[in-house]
Amino acid sequence: MKTSQFMNSVLFALLMLSSIEARGVLYTSIPGVFSTGVDDSGSLLSVGSIDPHWSIVASPVGSSAPKVTDPFYMWLGNTPSSEWINGGGSSNYSPPAGVYDFTLTFSLAGFDPSTAQISGQWASDNESDIYLNGLDTGISNSGIAPWGFSNFTSFTLTDGFVAGENTLTFAVTQDPDNVQVNPTGLQVDILSAVAAVPEPGPLALVGIAGLCWVASASFRRNHMSSMGSNKSAERVIPLGVSNSYFY
Repeated sequence: MKTSQFMNSVLFALLMLSSIEARGVLYTSIPGVFSTGVDDSGSLLSVGSIDPHWSIVASPVGSSAPKVTDPFYMWLGNTPSSEWINGGGSSNYSPPAGVYDFTLTFSLAGFDPSTAQISGQWASDNESDIYLNGLDTGISNSGIAPWGFSNFTSFTLTDGFVAGENTLTFAVTQDPDNVQVNPTGLQVDILSAVAAVPEPGPLALVGIAGLCWVASASFRRNHMSSMGSNKSAERVIPLGVSNSYFY
Protein backbone atom coordinates (compact mmCIF):
# COMPACT_ATOMS: atom_id res chain seq x y z
CA MET A 1 0.00 0.00 0.00
CA LYS A 2 2.98 2.31 0.48
CA THR A 3 3.62 2.17 -3.27
CA SER A 4 0.02 3.22 -3.96
CA GLN A 5 0.34 6.12 -1.55
CA PHE A 6 3.54 7.19 -3.30
CA MET A 7 1.82 7.13 -6.71
CA ASN A 8 -1.00 9.29 -5.30
CA SER A 9 1.58 11.77 -4.01
CA VAL A 10 3.21 11.95 -7.43
CA LEU A 11 -0.21 12.50 -9.01
CA PHE A 12 -0.97 15.36 -6.64
CA ALA A 13 2.41 17.03 -7.28
CA LEU A 14 2.00 16.85 -11.05
CA LEU A 15 -1.53 18.24 -10.85
CA MET A 16 -0.19 21.16 -8.85
CA LEU A 17 2.56 21.75 -11.41
CA SER A 18 0.00 21.80 -14.20
CA SER A 19 -1.80 24.72 -12.58
CA ILE A 20 1.21 27.04 -12.30
CA GLU A 21 3.67 28.54 -14.76
CA ALA A 22 7.04 26.82 -14.79
CA ARG A 23 9.83 29.12 -13.70
CA GLY A 24 12.99 27.05 -14.20
CA VAL A 25 14.87 26.91 -17.50
CA LEU A 26 17.11 24.00 -18.49
CA TYR A 27 20.13 25.06 -20.57
CA THR A 28 22.22 22.53 -22.43
CA SER A 29 25.09 22.59 -24.93
CA ILE A 30 24.30 23.34 -28.56
CA PRO A 31 25.53 20.43 -30.70
CA GLY A 32 27.70 21.22 -33.68
CA VAL A 33 29.35 24.38 -32.34
CA PHE A 34 33.10 23.76 -32.51
CA SER A 35 36.28 25.75 -32.23
CA THR A 36 38.54 25.84 -35.26
CA GLY A 37 41.04 23.01 -35.70
CA VAL A 38 39.36 20.29 -33.62
CA ASP A 39 37.71 16.95 -34.31
CA ASP A 40 34.25 15.80 -33.17
CA SER A 41 35.55 15.10 -29.66
CA GLY A 42 37.15 18.54 -29.36
CA SER A 43 40.70 17.21 -29.67
CA LEU A 44 43.24 19.20 -31.69
CA LEU A 45 43.89 18.06 -35.25
CA SER A 46 47.34 17.72 -36.81
CA VAL A 47 48.70 20.39 -39.13
CA GLY A 48 47.42 19.93 -42.67
CA SER A 49 44.21 18.17 -41.56
CA ILE A 50 40.92 19.38 -43.01
CA ASP A 51 38.71 21.05 -40.44
CA PRO A 52 35.51 18.94 -40.46
CA HIS A 53 33.28 21.69 -39.07
CA TRP A 54 34.29 24.95 -40.72
CA SER A 55 34.13 25.88 -44.42
CA ILE A 56 35.37 28.75 -46.56
CA VAL A 57 32.11 29.44 -48.37
CA ALA A 58 33.28 32.48 -50.35
CA SER A 59 36.63 34.03 -51.21
CA PRO A 60 38.56 35.49 -54.18
CA VAL A 61 39.59 31.91 -55.04
CA GLY A 62 36.19 30.30 -54.46
CA SER A 63 34.97 27.96 -51.72
CA SER A 64 37.18 25.38 -50.06
CA ALA A 65 37.67 23.21 -46.99
CA PRO A 66 40.06 24.99 -44.59
CA LYS A 67 42.99 23.14 -43.09
CA VAL A 68 44.82 23.35 -39.80
CA THR A 69 47.95 25.45 -40.16
CA ASP A 70 51.01 26.08 -38.07
CA PRO A 71 50.92 29.61 -36.62
CA PHE A 72 52.79 32.32 -38.51
CA TYR A 73 55.63 33.71 -36.40
CA MET A 74 53.71 36.97 -35.82
CA TRP A 75 50.47 35.24 -34.80
CA LEU A 76 49.53 34.31 -31.25
CA GLY A 77 49.83 30.61 -30.56
CA ASN A 78 47.19 27.90 -30.60
CA THR A 79 45.25 27.13 -27.42
CA PRO A 80 44.55 23.71 -25.85
CA SER A 81 41.08 23.89 -27.44
CA SER A 82 41.59 25.67 -30.79
CA GLU A 83 44.01 26.07 -33.69
CA TRP A 84 44.63 28.34 -36.67
CA ILE A 85 43.08 27.37 -40.01
CA ASN A 86 43.35 28.72 -43.54
CA GLY A 87 42.86 27.57 -47.11
CA GLY A 88 46.35 26.17 -47.58
CA GLY A 89 47.25 24.41 -44.34
CA SER A 90 50.50 26.38 -44.07
CA SER A 91 51.61 29.64 -42.46
CA ASN A 92 53.30 30.47 -45.78
CA TYR A 93 49.96 30.33 -47.62
CA SER A 94 49.54 33.78 -49.23
CA PRO A 95 46.26 33.94 -51.16
CA PRO A 96 45.00 36.97 -53.12
CA ALA A 97 43.66 39.99 -51.30
CA GLY A 98 39.93 40.02 -50.53
CA VAL A 99 37.38 38.72 -48.05
CA TYR A 100 37.40 35.07 -46.94
CA ASP A 101 34.17 33.85 -45.30
CA PHE A 102 34.89 31.12 -42.74
CA THR A 103 31.51 29.59 -41.81
CA LEU A 104 30.26 27.16 -39.18
CA THR A 105 26.79 25.62 -39.64
CA PHE A 106 24.82 24.22 -36.70
CA SER A 107 21.22 23.44 -35.80
CA LEU A 108 18.97 24.68 -33.01
CA ALA A 109 16.28 22.10 -33.71
CA GLY A 110 14.67 21.18 -30.39
CA PHE A 111 15.92 24.37 -28.70
CA ASP A 112 14.37 27.75 -28.00
CA PRO A 113 16.43 30.02 -30.33
CA SER A 114 15.61 33.12 -28.28
CA THR A 115 17.69 31.65 -25.41
CA ALA A 116 20.77 30.67 -27.46
CA GLN A 117 24.11 32.10 -26.38
CA ILE A 118 27.57 31.60 -27.90
CA SER A 119 30.70 33.17 -26.48
CA GLY A 120 34.38 32.81 -27.16
CA GLN A 121 37.48 34.55 -28.46
CA TRP A 122 39.10 34.82 -31.86
CA ALA A 123 42.07 36.12 -33.80
CA SER A 124 42.50 36.62 -37.53
CA ASP A 125 44.89 37.85 -40.22
CA ASN A 126 43.91 40.43 -41.17
CA GLU A 127 40.84 42.00 -39.51
CA SER A 128 37.46 40.24 -39.48
CA ASP A 129 33.77 40.81 -38.76
CA ILE A 130 31.26 38.36 -37.29
CA TYR A 131 27.98 37.55 -39.07
CA LEU A 132 25.14 35.41 -37.72
CA ASN A 133 22.73 34.03 -40.31
CA GLY A 134 24.01 36.53 -42.84
CA LEU A 135 23.48 39.56 -40.60
CA ASP A 136 26.33 41.72 -39.32
CA THR A 137 26.55 41.44 -35.52
CA GLY A 138 28.60 44.61 -35.27
CA ILE A 139 31.44 42.67 -33.63
CA SER A 140 34.86 43.17 -35.24
CA ASN A 141 38.54 43.00 -34.36
CA SER A 142 39.39 45.81 -36.74
CA GLY A 143 41.67 48.34 -35.11
CA ILE A 144 42.79 45.97 -32.34
CA ALA A 145 46.25 47.04 -31.20
CA PRO A 146 48.76 46.07 -32.26
CA TRP A 147 47.04 43.59 -34.62
CA GLY A 148 44.03 41.29 -34.66
CA PHE A 149 46.30 38.28 -35.17
CA SER A 150 48.53 38.86 -32.14
CA ASN A 151 45.74 39.10 -29.55
CA PHE A 152 42.41 37.42 -28.91
CA THR A 153 39.22 39.45 -29.09
CA SER A 154 36.25 38.27 -27.03
CA PHE A 155 32.72 37.94 -28.41
CA THR A 156 29.28 37.03 -27.11
CA LEU A 157 26.22 36.37 -29.28
CA THR A 158 22.73 36.44 -27.77
CA ASP A 159 20.52 37.72 -30.63
CA GLY A 160 19.83 36.71 -34.21
CA PHE A 161 19.49 32.95 -33.74
CA VAL A 162 16.69 31.15 -35.58
CA ALA A 163 14.93 27.81 -35.28
CA GLY A 164 16.62 25.03 -37.24
CA GLU A 165 19.82 25.67 -39.19
CA ASN A 166 22.09 28.61 -38.26
CA THR A 167 25.33 29.92 -39.74
CA LEU A 168 28.15 31.68 -37.90
CA THR A 169 30.57 33.46 -40.24
CA PHE A 170 33.88 35.22 -39.65
CA ALA A 171 34.54 37.41 -42.68
CA VAL A 172 38.34 37.71 -42.73
CA THR A 173 39.89 40.44 -44.87
CA GLN A 174 43.19 39.63 -46.54
CA ASP A 175 44.89 42.99 -47.01
CA PRO A 176 47.11 43.48 -50.07
CA ASP A 177 50.83 43.50 -49.33
CA ASN A 178 53.98 43.51 -51.40
CA VAL A 179 55.92 41.27 -49.02
CA GLN A 180 56.90 37.80 -50.19
CA VAL A 181 54.86 36.02 -47.53
CA ASN A 182 51.43 37.51 -46.71
CA PRO A 183 49.49 34.78 -44.88
CA THR A 184 45.87 34.79 -43.80
CA GLY A 185 44.14 32.69 -41.20
CA LEU A 186 41.53 32.39 -38.47
CA GLN A 187 41.48 30.94 -34.97
CA VAL A 188 38.16 30.73 -33.09
CA ASP A 189 38.07 29.42 -29.54
CA ILE A 190 34.49 28.64 -28.48
CA LEU A 191 34.16 28.93 -24.70
CA SER A 192 30.39 28.40 -24.32
CA ALA A 193 27.45 27.49 -26.57
CA VAL A 194 24.15 26.84 -24.80
CA ALA A 195 20.40 27.15 -25.32
CA ALA A 196 17.26 26.23 -23.42
CA VAL A 197 15.12 23.20 -24.21
CA PRO A 198 11.44 24.22 -24.27
CA GLU A 199 9.59 22.95 -21.18
CA PRO A 200 6.27 21.08 -21.44
CA GLY A 201 3.26 23.36 -21.20
CA PRO A 202 0.34 22.98 -18.74
CA LEU A 203 -1.58 20.67 -21.09
CA ALA A 204 1.40 18.36 -21.37
CA LEU A 205 1.73 18.28 -17.59
CA VAL A 206 -1.99 17.45 -17.24
CA GLY A 207 -1.45 14.60 -19.67
CA ILE A 208 1.46 13.30 -17.62
CA ALA A 209 -0.62 13.55 -14.46
CA GLY A 210 -3.44 11.61 -16.15
CA LEU A 211 -1.04 8.83 -17.09
CA CYS A 212 0.17 8.65 -13.50
CA TRP A 213 -3.46 8.38 -12.29
CA VAL A 214 -4.09 5.51 -14.70
CA ALA A 215 -0.91 3.80 -13.53
CA SER A 216 -1.91 4.26 -9.88
CA ALA A 217 -5.45 2.90 -10.45
CA SER A 218 -4.07 -0.07 -12.37
CA PHE A 219 -1.60 -0.81 -9.58
CA ARG A 220 -4.35 -0.79 -6.92
CA ARG A 221 -6.63 -2.98 -9.01
CA ASN A 222 -3.91 -5.53 -9.71
CA HIS A 223 -2.79 -5.49 -6.09
CA MET A 224 -6.29 -6.17 -4.75
CA SER A 225 -6.84 -8.89 -7.33
CA SER A 226 -3.60 -10.54 -6.29
CA MET A 227 -4.63 -10.46 -2.63
CA GLY A 228 -7.98 -12.10 -3.42
CA SER A 229 -6.29 -14.79 -5.44
CA ASN A 230 -3.86 -15.55 -2.64
CA LYS A 231 -6.67 -15.84 -0.10
CA SER A 232 -8.62 -18.30 -2.24
CA ALA A 233 -5.51 -20.41 -2.59
CA GLU A 234 -4.85 -20.64 1.14
CA ARG A 235 -5.50 -24.00 2.73
CA VAL A 236 -4.88 -25.61 6.15
CA ILE A 237 -2.24 -28.32 6.25
CA PRO A 238 -2.22 -30.48 9.39
CA LEU A 239 1.23 -30.99 10.81
CA GLY A 240 0.37 -33.96 12.99
CA VAL A 241 0.58 -31.87 16.19
CA SER A 242 -2.58 -30.95 18.08
CA ASN A 243 -3.68 -27.32 17.56
CA SER A 244 -0.67 -26.61 15.24
CA TYR A 245 -1.22 -25.60 11.62
CA PHE A 246 0.86 -24.15 8.77
CA TYR A 247 -0.87 -21.50 6.64
